[in-house]
Amino acid sequence: MGNQLVGIAPSQIYAVEHYFSGQFGNEIIFDLNMGSTRFFKVAKAKTDEGLIVVKVFVKHDPTLPLEDHKERLESIKKILTLANAVNCLPFQRVELIDKAAYIMREYVKHSLYDRVSTRPFLTVLEKKWITFQILCALNQCHKQKICHGDIKLENILITSWNWILLSDFASFKPTYLPEDNPADYTYFFDTSRRRTCYIAPERFVKTLSSEDDPYNANMSVIHSDSIIRVPTSYAGNTLQPAMDIFSAGCALLELWTEGTAPFELSQLLAYRLGERELVEKHLAGIENERLRNLLASMIDINSMNRRSAEDYLDQERDQLFPEYFYSFLQSYLQMFSSTPIMSPDDKIQCLHKDIGHCIKVLTQAQDLTPSDEDEHNPEKRDPIKCERLPPEQDGLILIITVVTSCIRGLKQSSTKIAALQLLQKLSKYTTSETILDRILPYILNLAQKSTAKVQVQAFETLTACLSMVKDIPRSDANVFPEYILPYISDLASESSAVIVRVAFARNIAVLAKSAVYFLEETQRNAPNEMPTPRYEAELNALHDVVRLAVLSLLTDSQPIVKQTLMESGICDLCAFFGKEKASEVILAHILTFLNDDDKNLRGAFYDNIAGVAGYVGWQASDILVPLLQQGLTDREEFVIAKAIRAVTTLIELGHIRKPTVTEIVNETACYMCHPNLWVRHEICGMIATTARNLSAIDVQCKIMPAIGRFLKAPVIQVEKPHILLDCLLPPIPRQIFDSVLRFQDIQHFVGALEDRVRLRSNTRHSGQPQAQLEDMGQTLRNLFRRLNSEGLTETIELQLLAMKTFLISLKHKDLQDPDDAGLANGRIVVSRKQVACHEYPLADKANKMLLDNRTNDAHAPTLVSPASDAAVTPHMTAGTSGSPASGVMVLGVPTSTVSAATSLGEYTMPDRNYSLERSSECCKDLESLTLKIKRRYNVLALSQRCNYDKLVTPYPSNWRLNGTLVAHLHEHSESVIKLAPLRPDGSLFASGSIDGTVRLWDCSKLNGNQGINKSRQVYCAQTPIYALAACDAGQSLAVGGKDGSLLIMRIDRNSTKMTLQQALDQKEHNNDGPVVDMHAYDQAAQSVIVYATLYGGIVAWDTRMQHSAWRLQNELRHGVITTICADPTGSWLATGTSGGKHICWDLRFRLPITEIKHPADSWIRKVACHPTEPSYLISASQSNNEVSVWNIETGQRQTVLWASSAPVLTNTSLNDPATNCGILSGVVDGSPFILTGSSDQRIRYWDIGSPKNSALKVPAANDNLTNVSFNYSARLIDGSQVIEEQIIPKCNAGDSQQLRNSIEESPRSGPDMPKASHHDAITDLLMCKDKGQIYIASASRDGVIKLWK
Repeated sequence: MGNQLVGIAPSQIYAVEHYFSGQFGNEIIFDLNMGSTRFFKVAKAKTDEGLIVVKVFVKHDPTLPLEDHKERLESIKKILTLANAVNCLPFQRVELIDKAAYIMREYVKHSLYDRVSTRPFLTVLEKKWITFQILCALNQCHKQKICHGDIKLENILITSWNWILLSDFASFKPTYLPEDNPADYTYFFDTSRRRTCYIAPERFVKTLSSEDDPYNANMSVIHSDSIIRVPTSYAGNTLQPAMDIFSAGCALLELWTEGTAPFELSQLLAYRLGERELVEKHLAGIENERLRNLLASMIDINSMNRRSAEDYLDQERDQLFPEYFYSFLQSYLQMFSSTPIMSPDDKIQCLHKDIGHCIKVLTQAQDLTPSDEDEHNPEKRDPIKCERLPPEQDGLILIITVVTSCIRGLKQSSTKIAALQLLQKLSKYTTSETILDRILPYILNLAQKSTAKVQVQAFETLTACLSMVKDIPRSDANVFPEYILPYISDLASESSAVIVRVAFARNIAVLAKSAVYFLEETQRNAPNEMPTPRYEAELNALHDVVRLAVLSLLTDSQPIVKQTLMESGICDLCAFFGKEKASEVILAHILTFLNDDDKNLRGAFYDNIAGVAGYVGWQASDILVPLLQQGLTDREEFVIAKAIRAVTTLIELGHIRKPTVTEIVNETACYMCHPNLWVRHEICGMIATTARNLSAIDVQCKIMPAIGRFLKAPVIQVEKPHILLDCLLPPIPRQIFDSVLRFQDIQHFVGALEDRVRLRSNTRHSGQPQAQLEDMGQTLRNLFRRLNSEGLTETIELQLLAMKTFLISLKHKDLQDPDDAGLANGRIVVSRKQVACHEYPLADKANKMLLDNRTNDAHAPTLVSPASDAAVTPHMTAGTSGSPASGVMVLGVPTSTVSAATSLGEYTMPDRNYSLERSSECCKDLESLTLKIKRRYNVLALSQRCNYDKLVTPYPSNWRLNGTLVAHLHEHSESVIKLAPLRPDGSLFASGSIDGTVRLWDCSKLNGNQGINKSRQVYCAQTPIYALAACDAGQSLAVGGKDGSLLIMRIDRNSTKMTLQQALDQKEHNNDGPVVDMHAYDQAAQSVIVYATLYGGIVAWDTRMQHSAWRLQNELRHGVITTICADPTGSWLATGTSGGKHICWDLRFRLPITEIKHPADSWIRKVACHPTEPSYLISASQSNNEVSVWNIETGQRQTVLWASSAPVLTNTSLNDPATNCGILSGVVDGSPFILTGSSDQRIRYWDIGSPKNSALKVPAANDNLTNVSFNYSARLIDGSQVIEEQIIPKCNAGDSQQLRNSIEESPRSGPDMPKASHHDAITDLLMCKDKGQIYIASASRDGVIKLWK
């Protein structure tokens, strides 16, 4: 462009916004003018995707070949995008119109030129990281044969997390410039008007005069109207990588010399001629020798001596640049900078998860990573002992920059808290200057403008970080009084949340201690001439700021705030204020805590008063003694114990005078018979401490008389508390003590006790005079009778009298607080509390509507669960269940239920959305709690299935199978092993066959109204299919093959073939053999497939994983597994084996709980759940068409279905080989029934409630029902109900065995129609439903599937 630009003076000059009006509509909206030069007008604009930079080139000459430059820019963009050049930012869009050309790129706020002069200034390691990235950017574009052409600090963009982007590729600018005319350089390259010049020397060439140039084709025309001819050899875009290396070297030299530009145009031309003095001067200012040599090589005047960016990176690996730049940091931070751009919340979550590894890599030490013990025990951490890295090696500052760059963009409180935790953890290893300059401002920002939970964490992080600062720069000497404390002092006021004020109270003492440390360190490092009065003035200023905050906390309306302040360093605050101010600020205010109703606050006062008194001095003893005596008569016993302990500590410290000590002992000796062990323990400790501080004479004369009456025997070593405790008389029984306190008139009771004692002393009889009780009032007599029944003795009466002062005082305080009287019995009165309650439904509306529909279809009342007003369906379609963290598997059914559909489209679920949806922590907690209660509700409702299954059923009233053939399906070429419905009571079902195919059928298309009966979809598995189950809410099919494969196939309504969605890697269970049976359970957002293998493995596969969730092992001594079934509530799973064993597993504990053995050890062909009894198991065994109903709890056989000519319940050589392989159970009109499909080709209907209603519904192909009839009767054999089938001949037709083999009817003329009966053994049965019509599907060994109604 530059070599062909024609200088035509513009007729009129417009502002840059003029070129936006009407050009792009609302797609691109002008925002701000970023400057204009003669070459480009630059603006910032808004788009739907964010802010962009638009550079406008005004076309004064329409003959300019701008299309070539457009293609070049678009090619650069395409090449760099495909090459994943993450440190390059090419122009993203080029637009050409008649009057102007527009080139656009993403807007980045700061360039490296801006960042160099912005606080906080870049550290040495940050400059190394930037240098490394610039070389990476050059390597990325040079590898793609792309050169930049105009590298300078203004074209190197930098994000807030120090990620470098090389932008504004200048392919449209001239490569070569005349050395004797600066007009071209000024027009194209000096856009910032700084006169700096970083263009490689070889790009400046000598120009020729007109007469010396025989060619006039190439001319560089400048807007000054002077025409400069350039030789042909220099024409065109011939940029070389070495030219970019020189420009980058100049930019890096300016970076490392704190913004000092190495060259202006004239200086560069002089350097081109060999003058190196200026360069040597700039390089001499760089201390690092390797860096100096690197930059010297990059700006070498000879382009042949400059190496490639890749060579420089390899050369300085683990030398100038740390190894982790290459192996970790570049790829890790690239994750935050490449598309799709992560949100700040996502970045913080990712960093929070990886921070341990980051610290380990960037500090290059194994022992610097915080241990798990430190994480769970913050009080054990010692940040002072943590090893710190020197500033030039502190790589963690790069991670800190990423964290701080995200803070202002965070939306969620949880991620703000995580960010603060990250800063706290990182500050443990970084430098003090980094903490003060880079971390502290962001902590204070979050402390000021965030939610309460974030402010609490901000306080904790602020305290921890400031305690880790050991080296205080002189510039930060006044950071506490001028910055930190004024910023947070407002949070101590009542306008802040209670938890924020609690956090303030918990940390103010540590902050005050850190403030004094800052001041002392500043004073120690100050010059000698700094006056001492300045230190005093600074300390007083600190006292004033902290005093206001502490006074606000001491007078807070919430007791928990004051309690926290007392328990969290009140003694440190006393040390901070000094003796005089501590008495004025702290002691004067904490005395009022004793009048507070909060017992914990009063207890906290006595826990810490000894420490406060230690700073105030013995002068406070006159004030403290009455307060301590007040605590000795507190209405809370644990406060009394704390008060006694405080007295003990003060006595030991010598803060209470000897006469006062003796007085206190005399008053409190009665506590030696207190019913509370804590109180007795503390009083013995106080007396022992007093004895150690008094002389032996004082002990015998003053202490022993006071305590002697409470001891079983005299004690010599009174100073030993454990001996004193062992010698105490038995205390007052708690029951008596409480009865006395509940009595209304304590003084009257004490007077009565005194009268009783006086009366006993005046009489010589040991018995109690009857006249004494008669003289009392009725209430008092009742009290003494109750006390006598509770064990009142003369000794206890004396103990009660000794405690009379305490009893009277305590009763007086109880009468003063009538509101607490109702709480004495342990009940909490909620009526006075304004609690807003919310209701959350346990069942969804859609499920309720579905229940209503099903109830109307069944003409049965809806059963309401006692746990909720929501109705429950027998299949628990309203249920949501999951796998608890303990490993308990709760088996459920899909949460979303779709009614029977005529097209597959209604079963298609939307694709899963994996985008992260965010919500606040409280909403997440509420959702978690609601889901947990819903799961409990669903389990409860499912456990009551036997009650409501009789009332709500998919079968209509008076339903019976008529045996009418609806469809004959013969697409399978070999035996059909398994039929599986896609949804309970739906119209779609699948079939799996030995021929290796899985076919999908729709009974709504097979009801006789269609011309052709054929499958909807098919899948060829190339292996015989042994097991089949629907999963993922009917959207997928799980298939188990003979070769051990386990596949999940997606059902796509737009295709005639199923697609393979997922396959389970069974390498971990490769010895289990093929899958023999399976069941699938949809549990909320997950789908679990439980399958059994031939050699005893019972495995649960969560389809979200590529491996099994858990595995059980069935012992092979029971035989190989042949079939499984699971309870709908997910409580148990039962297996049937070839050895005739039923093994029931408790899925909650994953243990076998019951083994039921068939009396004849017959092979178990099929097991199923009972339709009405949750603990019953239906089992079909080999031969005699035998079906048994077992009680799992008792192991007894409840019912037997017998369709054989052999004697009932006998196993002899006369056994009939016919076996039931298909079982289908249900409920009609509250009565359970079982449909069986047998190897004798018959389908039988067994009515368990009314056996006489049982019938043969589909006869075998050879049966002649005109000659025989099938009757059913019930009888009791060995405690089991036996329903037996009897074949009765008609018209002397012969015996029943001959009738079983009767000849077929003569064939009739006409087209061959399929027989209504099966011609081979029936292998499985299934129920499906379409528009209220019930259909029964049966599969047979010859590959035929028939549909009946």
